[in-house]
Amino acid sequence: MTDLQRDRIAAAFERELARSPLPQGLRAQAVHGALHPDGAEPRLRQPQAMALVAVLLAVAIVATLLFVAHQRQAVPAQPDLHRSTPYTIPSPPPVASGCSSLPRQWASSPAHPAKMLSTTTGWAYGPMRTTDGGAHWFDVSPPSISSRTVKNDEFFLDATHAWVAETAGSSKACVDHAVTFKTADGGVTWQQAAPIPVRFAVSTDVIWTGVANHASWFFFVDAQNGWLLLGSGPARFAPSDGVDPSWNGAGWRVGDLYRTTDGGLHWTLAAANPGSSAGCIPAPLNGRLHESAMSFSSRTTGWMVATCGSANPLQLLVTHDGGITWGKSATPLAPNEAPLFFDQNHGLIFADGGLLVTSDGGASWTVRTVTRAFGPIDFINPSQGWAIGTGDTSIQCSPNNLVPCSGNFRFYHTDDGGKTWVQGNTTSLEVPATKWWPPSYLHFVDSRNGFLDPGDVGFFRTTDGGHIWTAVNGTVQGP
Repeated sequence: MTDLQRDRIAAAFERELARSPLPQGLRAQAVHGALHPDGAEPRLRQPQAMALVAVLLAVAIVATLLFVAHQRQAVPAQPDLHRSTPYTIPSPPPVASGCSSLPRQWASSPAHPAKMLSTTTGWAYGPMRTTDGGAHWFDVSPPSISSRTVKNDEFFLDATHAWVAETAGSSKACVDHAVTFKTADGGVTWQQAAPIPVRFAVSTDVIWTGVANHASWFFFVDAQNGWLLLGSGPARFAPSDGVDPSWNGAGWRVGDLYRTTDGGLHWTLAAANPGSSAGCIPAPLNGRLHESAMSFSSRTTGWMVATCGSANPLQLLVTHDGGITWGKSATPLAPNEAPLFFDQNHGLIFADGGLLVTSDGGASWTVRTVTRAFGPIDFINPSQGWAIGTGDTSIQCSPNNLVPCSGNFRFYHTDDGGKTWVQGNTTSLEVPATKWWPPSYLHFVDSRNGFLDPGDVGFFRTTDGGHIWTAVNGTVQGP
């Protein structure tokens, strides 16, 4: 046996013997005795050494097989986006008599994009995920909790990190706790956090109320630091609506803002009824705003749209201590949603009558007048953005005949932060009106690639900066 062969065998023995329960000194004797049965520094006679090596090899082989089996079992299979399994909405567990019991509110087909991260990868409400630009969507939702109610919320940070919050009731109340789930691998695996208590005034109160039931109550500034707003109140609805009473909300009666610093595994109370010290109520909980309720530009500075005073005008609240205290932040125009920040200094707000922009972290806001009637607006940086004009909403067409709507919806682009807008080619933007207008989602991932979701007719994408839009006929598949 050559020295090189002995070295290789010794290294292999040492790797396997390191997993054995034998003392370190005996492991070394085993290796030396196996390689030098007749030679220097005899510690074990050849028969003893060979017998010990045989036993240790058997132990190592069994340990290796068990380790490999455990690894295969522990790592879940990646979802196959091209399976033909039909997508089905899971049935919820039963809850107390008189309380709502419905599936997750956003689990539906066709998929509605929530956040595209690249030309291929993105999330849809459900949650669902695509890796081929929306051609296929796969259900990657976490397991359901016991006594789940209809309410839930979702937040998507990047291509791999996402959170889902579900609410549940008990024999004491229709909703009395929320449970959050976290994924760091695109929904392949989920971690479940401990329940968060929900304060309620009466046992029939519902949570996360609002006319459209579509507010964003989550916000994460990075993979570790996030906030969750909980608010309960009485259910109000018109019998003629023909919907479950919990789908239409009333007003905020009690509520709390929770914060996490470990990615959502543990939550602590940051503020009870945030904004109450300033005489304000978070706008979604008063039926005035249905999405983008809250945002943060750093771990300490955050923003929330609220109604303040008897006239209930929309105002902006700000915190500089991570959500513990909130005060009013003056803006020249009433905000329509929480600010969008690109870094800690540069941000903008979509407001009534125009855009509000800041370059000093929100200390001051400048008005960018918008002379056209815009629907959705999207920016990828402080300078470059896109918008769609509402057009003539009296024009009617159907998904089967889009010709009457051809060119009606005007597309605009800005390179100077909204100071000027240039109209682009609109002939390919054939979107039905008025039922599916304005689009619920407009988002560009770079200067050329963007996505548009007009509603229940599927969604569109562009690869040339918005000049030409083509329909993406995506399919939704279940686990």
